[in-house]
Amino acid sequence: MLKSIGKYYFQKKGFYPVKINGRKFKGDPFHIGFWRIVNKGGFEPEFYNLLDQALSKEMVYCDIGSWIGPTVVYASALCKQIYAFEPDPTAYPYLLQNIQTNKLDNITTHNIAIGNENGSIKMGSHGGQLGDSMTSMVNIGNVSNTIEVPARKWSTWLKENNYPVIDFLKIDIEGGEVELIPSMADYLKEVKPILHLSFHGPFLKKDDRDILLSSIFEVLEIYPKWYNEKGEEIKYEQRILERACTHFLSLYFRP
Repeated sequence: MLKSIGKYYFQKKGFYPVKINGRKFKGDPFHIGFWRIVNKGGFEPEFYNLLDQALSKEMVYCDIGSWIGPTVVYASALCKQIYAFEPDPTAYPYLLQNIQTNKLDNITTHNIAIGNENGSIKMGSHGGQLGDSMTSMVNIGNVSNTIEVPARKWSTWLKENNYPVIDFLKIDIEGGEVELIPSMADYLKEVKPILHLSFHGPFLKKDDRDILLSSIFEVLEIYPKWYNEKGEEIKYEQRILERACTHFLSLYFRP
């Protein structure tokens, strides 16, 4: 009963108060449970700290897999320009709402998937419901609720948008990284943006994980500096691949 009253109150108010690292934001009132986790520091606190350290007012940040926009809203105050991608049509309106409610004018959004082909891609949620932050383009054969979404190759999107310079690239696409990163190999080798990549080995078919994730790590060898979730510099070794196959893992790469 109290939860229902609270939900109604914040929906009528139009936002839920959010505070991250001392910065105040307005979260949409339809994801109150999530925003409460954020307020308690329970949603990727290391990544917000990384954004504080890595971004500057002269930089362009690209967020592939923005969901409803917590990282995008936070990064807005730290950089010059943001490109935000969220293909899930259920999540995308909340991304727009969170940007508009916070009156942010340096964010360009795209309701498309970035993958290894142009046209459309079938997606479904590993959590069972579109919009729940686990919508993926991989291993969705047994997912009952699927949808076709527009898709672009990274090279196509760059051309269509006059080849913007990207300083910091964050990719969190629920397993789609195994298709996207190999298709971006030439770009990453040439430009070497700062890269934050989330791995979703448990979403992949078990027999394919080693091969697919190995292909990503081969591409990432172009980066001389690797960091774990705690910000500690590491060297690539077999146990990192093994962990990526069985755990949700995020790594950070710098040229």
